[in-house]
Amino acid sequence: MADLAGKTVLVTGASSGLGEQLALAVAAQGANVVLAARRRERLTQVADQCRILSQQQAIAITCDVSRVTAVDQVFATIDDLFGRLDVVINAAGFGDMTNVVGYGSGHHGTDVAGQYLGDDVRESTRCEADGSATRRRNRERGFDGR
Repeated sequence: MADLAGKTVLVTGASSGLGEQLALAVAAQGANVVLAARRRERLTQVADQCRILSQQQAIAITCDVSRVTAVDQVFATIDDLFGRLDVVINAAGFGDMTNVVGYGSGHHGTDVAGQYLGDDVRESTRCEADGSATRRRNRERGFDGR
């Protein structure tokens, strides 16, 4: 991991899971950590742990990253407090909670990747999925790619 001592790092999804673990890891590297997530109480607990690890600032900001105005406020707060942002770790999760039974190919649920991240991300995700299927078929046929 790069030297993060004194750097300002934003971690989204920092209240649990991978986001929490990444926030703790960058704090252990001496970074100022800005934690963003929806669950305020849990986020505050993670920020407290980060302060102990880093001996630097750890700021908890309640934020739903699906709301542009909330994300804008996070960046405004970072600018006010630190004047700069060195690293962004986007670990906020999302998903379509539709029942899998009857999901079918005609389902067109919320396409968060396309809506928020743009067509390039969506297309690269499709390419990766297509590549995974191709690698699986090749293994089944006895080709290992070497």
